[in-house]
Amino acid sequence: MSHVLLPTSEIKNVALIKYPHKFVNTSIKDLINKFLQRGSRLQDLKAILIGGATIFDNEFNYIGKQNIEIARKILNSLGINIFYEEVGGRKGRTVVYDVNNNIISIKTNNGTIIKVIN
Repeated sequence: MSHVLLPTSEIKNVALIKYPHKFVNTSIKDLINKFLQRGSRLQDLKAILIGGATIFDNEFNYIGKQNIEIARKILNSLGINIFYEEVGGRKGRTVVYDVNNNIISIKTNNGTIIKVIN
């Protein structure tokens, strides 16, 4: 799981970036490399995209939309299936991953459960 802040880093070498999970492009590369190093096969990987909301009305806050667009582009170029998306809109979300039961819960900021994925 990665919580990114910005679409891209101009630094090409992920190892040189102190916090690669701040950026969509370096975060996806880093996560995939870690999966592959542990024996996963690229064709077996699946992705879930959550977030990218526009909370405030100003130019800076369209970054969420850019984050989602870049993530889709990178995952598509790698042949990784995006099997669920809860993106965009004007509501913030909280993601809870239950590692014991392999369940992802997506909640709105007021605590309403939007979706449970297992």
